[in-house]
Amino acid sequence: MLNVGPSGFYKAPVSKVYFIVVACLSIFNSLFSLSPKNVPLLVHPFVFTCSTEILLGGFLLYMTRMFERHFGSSKFIFHLFIVITLSTFIQYIFKKLLLAASSSGPYGIIYACMVYYMVDIPQSYSHRLFHTISINNKIFALILAAQLVFQDGWRSTLAALSGLIAGFFYRSNILNMKTWRFPRRLRNICKIYLLPVIETATSETTVHSSSQLRTAIHPFPNSTANMDSFPMPSISEEHIQLLMNMGFDRDQVMRALLSSHNDIQRASNFLLDQ
Repeated sequence: MLNVGPSGFYKAPVSKVYFIVVACLSIFNSLFSLSPKNVPLLVHPFVFTCSTEILLGGFLLYMTRMFERHFGSSKFIFHLFIVITLSTFIQYIFKKLLLAASSSGPYGIIYACMVYYMVDIPQSYSHRLFHTISINNKIFALILAAQLVFQDGWRSTLAALSGLIAGFFYRSNILNMKTWRFPRRLRNICKIYLLPVIETATSETTVHSSSQLRTAIHPFPNSTANMDSFPMPSISEEHIQLLMNMGFDRDQVMRALLSSHNDIQRASNFLLDQ
């Protein structure tokens, strides 16, 4: 999960800024040893209160970059706003109804993304342990997420639950919220003045690997021949449907699977890197 697409925050400036803000505020908070009770609820989405949460949550927060690459930064930043608002409001309700304060930290965005990851992202491999237990490439993220849920007992459980509810709410597209964006003028200002400062430059490794894959997909860039002119290897229809469920059209999916020899992990890496 943490290795989908190129490393770092390439094509994920919003995730990069959010990650840096959470890391800096969490470290600052740890210097003063504030307890969750002393952290205002409105600041919860930006501050972890202990080193274990910083470590576990940091790994899980790093994964959000893959969803920004898939959504696009304009959609992702409004998604971030919606999820943070919903999860904070849910935590407020828990506090009033259950008289229980939830743990501080970006649990909302982490567990909302876990919903998309488990439901929408296809698994790339699966193995049987002792011929009974099925293990796939999602197990590492699940273990980290489970550890973070129970890190602070019922406080962290409530915080994680608020994120899961917010994630299911957004994924259900109630009120057509997936189409909501910040005003175009504001987005244009951010692209002109903020994006050049915060964006991550493309590494040579990323450029080389991406160009190799594109060359494999389009071996004759100036040719008007279509895919039907070349012999097609066997491509799994299941893999095609899984990748199409992520929002890519069939032609994109077919080309990616063709170039990756039906390797769904490599194909999804390329599609998310586009």
